[in-house]
Amino acid sequence: MPGIPVPQYRLYLDESGDHRYENLGDISYRYLTLLGCVFDRGAEYLRMSRLMEEIKKEFWPTADPDKPVIFHRAEMVRRYGHFQIFNDPAVRQRFDERILELLTAPVYTIICVTIDKQGHKERYVHADHPY
Repeated sequence: MPGIPVPQYRLYLDESGDHRYENLGDISYRYLTLLGCVFDRGAEYLRMSRLMEEIKKEFWPTADPDKPVIFHRAEMVRRYGHFQIFNDPAVRQRFDERILELLTAPVYTIICVTIDKQGHKERYVHADHPY
């Protein structure tokens, strides 16, 4: 009996914004973006995964494995939780340099879709959910 085939690609998907049609006059609520990062599951994916873990261990060596460091933009910008270390400008600069090294490696494809929820609501009579 053949084994389960391993997919050729790995997709990470995340959103920025939310699905609600409230407060659309406020620019920070008007848009919803879905972004996918597609990796070929070969050596470059494994390298990227390893480098990401190295960065996390470098900056958060004592992080609880049951509460892993997850790069949420809002927490990073506000320097909340794990990201309080960014209150030190030298740490923030070193992190920025390290993460940019990782992200500039051309081993993935980005797919991004943004919806203007105000325009969606005006165009469609029954626009009850942007997804």
